[in-house]
Amino acid sequence: MREALIKLAAPGAVDAEPGQSFRVPIVTRAEFLEISKIRRAVEGLAAAEATPRIADEQITSLAEIERQFLDAKTKGNVAEALHYNRQFRFTLYEAAGMPNLLIIIEGLWLRIGPCFNYLYPQPPIGTQGHHNYDDVVAALQKRDASAVRAAVERAIDQGGQILLPHLPNDGLDQSSATTTRTFALP
Repeated sequence: MREALIKLAAPGAVDAEPGQSFRVPIVTRAEFLEISKIRRAVEGLAAAEATPRIADEQITSLAEIERQFLDAKTKGNVAEALHYNRQFRFTLYEAAGMPNLLIIIEGLWLRIGPCFNYLYPQPPIGTQGHHNYDDVVAALQKRDASAVRAAVERAIDQGGQILLPHLPNDGLDQSSATTTRTFALP
């Protein structure tokens, strides 16, 4: 377990503390906005690069993952919705065939991953409603890299609009924040 936590400390997903303890860091609004700007650039790049390379079967798979995502979201199953959201994105990004870019994206997701829990609950939506992932799949089918990139960037922006109100202001004393959890290993 210690080795896994040390690996999580490298991208900033946890902070190593004295006495073999670890702390899940708080992401402030300023940090989230910075990471979102970087995510738009690198995830948009991965989406655009994936567009001409992705196989038709992968596009079909993405449409099925989106259906499962929307179904989980409609049912209020947060864990499943988060799982399928990540699966959709990383299936797309892996199709870019750029493993170093994928490592960067994974590090950014690790850093802000705990924030994703604030995406839910959301007002109920039907699986027939329009979603950014509809635009991704449609643009992939047309092999329109600009539209795929725009849909991914829009999804990042809209997620940020939901998350920002839940994040602490930059002047917050992080030692007193209730969202910090410190734990020690024996």
